[in-house]
Amino acid sequence: MVRGLVLVVMIAACGFQPHAADMHAGDGGADATDGAIPIDAIDGSPLTDTDGDGVFDDTDNCIAVVNPDQHDEDGDHVGDACDACPFIANAIGDTDGDGVPDACDPHPMNVVDTLVSFAPFSGTTLPAGWIGTASMVVAGDVLTIDGSAATQILHFDTQSQRHAIDFVAEISATPGGTSFVTALTDLKDDFSQYFGCGIRVDTATREFVRDDSGTFTTVATDPAPAQDPLTFPGTYHFISIIDANQTCVIPGAMNRHKMAANQTDNNRTNVGVRVGIVTAKIHYIAVYTF
Repeated sequence: MVRGLVLVVMIAACGFQPHAADMHAGDGGADATDGAIPIDAIDGSPLTDTDGDGVFDDTDNCIAVVNPDQHDEDGDHVGDACDACPFIANAIGDTDGDGVPDACDPHPMNVVDTLVSFAPFSGTTLPAGWIGTASMVVAGDVLTIDGSAATQILHFDTQSQRHAIDFVAEISATPGGTSFVTALTDLKDDFSQYFGCGIRVDTATREFVRDDSGTFTTVATDPAPAQDPLTFPGTYHFISIIDANQTCVIPGAMNRHKMAANQTDNNRTNVGVRVGIVTAKIHYIAVYTF
């Protein structure tokens, strides 16, 4: 009895107010339905919210970075907002010491890369900095790009002439025609020129391409497509890098397929995704500069 009285007095003296993160019925926290003392007042855990995002440090998956949605794309209990490799769980090893784990690093051996944008599409609108069209819908942790009626392009300005884009796309069955999903680098603002790393769904081909004001050129094709057959519907991982040696990588279900060619780039700063005559669901997009 005495112990209970002391506890009540201590809470009153501290002027404790329930935190929003404790307002869950049935969890011991105070809310409109149970009226109980907040669990943090009785279990000894710290009543601290370092980053002020409404989530206490003892449950916050990014203690020092504001992330009220607590989104964790790779499910490794480190929130996207503070995860150096937010789409590969528990990535370790950083050979070049640039802060980007090798598993996510466009240049894991010797170039300093920086993750400048990660879009997990966890909300209902395009993330800041990304520009798209009305045919792009964000819902259910994916961006759905409907290119069945017309070509759609999503783009982002990296502010750097050396950049890389990495994303996973779930591609629907093609209705016929020259269907494609392409990761774009060195993209012109009016979308008329770019380097691209993509899949042409109609011909089941991985290719590194260049578009120059409507003139579409295949720079390189997958050197060993038979090792990893293309299937549709299917899910593919795209990486396109623009640097001294432009590089295209499309890891599939079994192997990494890499193409490279020495081409003259135009020193533009935009990256993007191009979808046509097919529907693609983009699971995430990571953008790097170096």
